[in-house]
Amino acid sequence: MKREIMILLLIGSLFFPSATASGEKPLVVATIGPLGSIVREAFPEVDVVVLIPPGVDPPTTTR
Repeated sequence: MKREIMILLLIGSLFFPSATASGEKPLVVATIGPLGSIVREAFPEVDVVVLIPPGVDPPTTTR
């Protein structure tokens, strides 16, 4: 599963080359903390924002 995530992230980065060309760090938004951690470890040069804060149960989170 980690391999599939990495492939999807690499393919997705091909569609956003302007962020790296301008010198800004690309922004990656993850829904849950574990995904954010994987992205941070795999791509230390990106900014990562996690939507659901630590300690919150995703199934009970409402809008």
